[in-house]
Amino acid sequence: MLLGYDYTLTYKKGQYNTVTDTVLRNPHSSLIENGSLHYLSWCGDDRVQNIIQLKEQDPTAEPQYAWRNGVLMRKGRLLVGKDDHCRKLLLQLFHASVLGGHSVLNTLQRMKKVVYWKGMKQDIFHFVKDCLTCQMHKLENVASLGLLQPLPIPGRICEDISMDFISGLPQSLGKDTVLVAVDCLSKSLQHRETTIRLLKENMRKAKKCMKT
Repeated sequence: MLLGYDYTLTYKKGQYNTVTDTVLRNPHSSLIENGSLHYLSWCGDDRVQNIIQLKEQDPTAEPQYAWRNGVLMRKGRLLVGKDDHCRKLLLQLFHASVLGGHSVLNTLQRMKKVVYWKGMKQDIFHFVKDCLTCQMHKLENVASLGLLQPLPIPGRICEDISMDFISGLPQSLGKDTVLVAVDCLSKSLQHRETTIRLLKENMRKAKKCMKT
């Protein structure tokens, strides 16, 4: 595209490069420039309000915090108050937006560079755990279980019977659950008398094996 032009690449310091290309800018820097979001989080946080008052009275107080141009920073990061709605918006921006990456580590690394609040790491883990997109594309971290193994074929009818309950049916004579017994060899439904007889026989066998 630029082969037909004569040009020279010249380095320019950041302080003089006022017209910065939007592609090269920090995508989350607007959070610091537009302070309406974190201002709302400070309103209901008494601890943040006390820190701001201390910094306005004595700039040397609370050295881990910096108060510049109406913005409270902690070690170079924007301090977010105790506001669940504000924190959820930030988590949504850094994790699930177009700029996000749907990853615990990526979200944590990006947020640690820009914002701070106590317990942020745990909040990120809980947010990612409830993220529907992450759960739908979650990879299994276990070894392959291999192919399904077929069940052994019974030698005769009524040797092996599967039973299950079907519940949630419309009530009939005060009952809303049906016991279904199917023979594993013939795949046919067993009669009530046969099912009860087999249950009694197996219960007697089980009682003999039990420890008294």
